[in-house]
Amino acid sequence: MKTIHIGVDIDESLLSIMKVTKENSGEVLKQLAAVTLFQSKKLSLWKAAQLAGMTKREFEDFLFDLGIPYEFYTIENLEQDMKTLGLK
Repeated sequence: MKTIHIGVDIDESLLSIMKVTKENSGEVLKQLAAVTLFQSKKLSLWKAAQLAGMTKREFEDFLFDLGIPYEFYTIENLEQDMKTLGLK
């Protein structure tokens, strides 16, 4: 995979609020991008985990800690659950 380096200027006070250091800022920004792209369904759970530099399980735990569901409950899931429970 080809990678590129990008620079981002961020006010130091914002980094302080976010508890981000200069040393871990790249890692944190990749994690935040991964979460955002996953939530918007632009990346799968697996691809988002890769972007965040985590295993799938670590990323699931990371999302859980943030209060973000890592499985999307769809109408199809509901219909299957209702069928399984004999409600449909």
